[in-house]
Amino acid sequence: MYKYAETWTNQNIRGLVVKCFPSRLVIPGQPSSKRDIVVVNEEKKLMILTLWDSFDTMEGQALEGMIESAPIIYVMHIKVTNHHIIW
Repeated sequence: MYKYAETWTNQNIRGLVVKCFPSRLVIPGQPSSKRDIVVVNEEKKLMILTLWDSFDTMEGQALEGMIESAPIIYVMHIKVTNHHIIW
């Protein structure tokens, strides 16, 4: 996926959700939120997928509720970036 980072080429991802982080506000006091989830793809590579706003509140909460069952997701037309996050 790294070769598609920061390009206008959208990608599709299929993978197993292994970790779902809590939702957080992008800017405190504003209605925009995001949630990071860790996905293992078919090549056994870890990726961080960020769910924004309504995807965070709907799909993010659903994934968090079923994380024990290791859900498989298919995400279409996403933009790949190479932001490095340190926890």
